[in-house]
Amino acid sequence: MKGMQRVLVVYGIVVTAVCLYFAVLSYQILRNTDTDSAVSAEPAGSTVSTTTTESASVSAGTSRYYLSVRTGQVVILEGDEIFETTGISEEDMSEELRQEVEQKISFDSPEEVYAFLESCSS
Repeated sequence: MKGMQRVLVVYGIVVTAVCLYFAVLSYQILRNTDTDSAVSAEPAGSTVSTTTTESASVSAGTSRYYLSVRTGQVVILEGDEIFETTGISEEDMSEELRQEVEQKISFDSPEEVYAFLESCSS
């Protein structure tokens, strides 16, 4: 019986180690995917209409991600650094969206930014 208990303890340790390995590996893959993913926005020649969403806030607050315009393109900022370029040109933005972006719309996550951009594209 003692031998069987040892086998079960070793088996439990091995299974736990494998689970931890996959958890760390998954975390690293997800972290890399977030920085490499593309914004699914309309091409530069398309029109953009505005709609209000619950995820957008117009105050700078404590959020980390912002919409801004750099070199004529709408970009997503993480803090002060460019996180991603959307491919939406400044000329394609409606006046209302342009004013919101100038006020530095802030978001809690990249997913909220993508959802906001998708709601603005037609």
